[in-house]
Amino acid sequence: MPQAALRTITNRRTVLTGTAALVVTASGASGRTPDPIFAAIEAHNKSALRFNAAIKRHYKLEQELPRDQRKTLHADEVVETDDPRWIETMQALDDANLEMFDFARDLLQTDITTTAGVIAFLDHVAGSADGRRFHVPRLSR
Repeated sequence: MPQAALRTITNRRTVLTGTAALVVTASGASGRTPDPIFAAIEAHNKSALRFNAAIKRHYKLEQELPRDQRKTLHADEVVETDDPRWIETMQALDDANLEMFDFARDLLQTDITTTAGVIAFLDHVAGSADGRRFHVPRLSR
């Protein structure tokens, strides 16, 4: 048999998906009830969209305001001389960031009960890691 025929194409996603599918199959998951991972993925996606919107508002305002009106870096350390819109944007960004991380934690703590759930989870994580889920504009310094 030619050596090329023996070669297989593997990547991280293929290996992880195959391994996770074996674990779920071996554990006897029946797939008869809705897999809770799908709701966790959806909640995380929605929070990521809110975070992306907050980042875009922040970026736009950063382009509009002079540096001396946007010194606040975190909502819990407000510089009173900042433009009120900047302070509001920083609060919204902090809130969206915390919410997204809360949903990410929930996602990671959710039991996956089906092979389809394993595949969806791995696809979601891979999409988040390679930038398909998030677009963060480059912020000026």
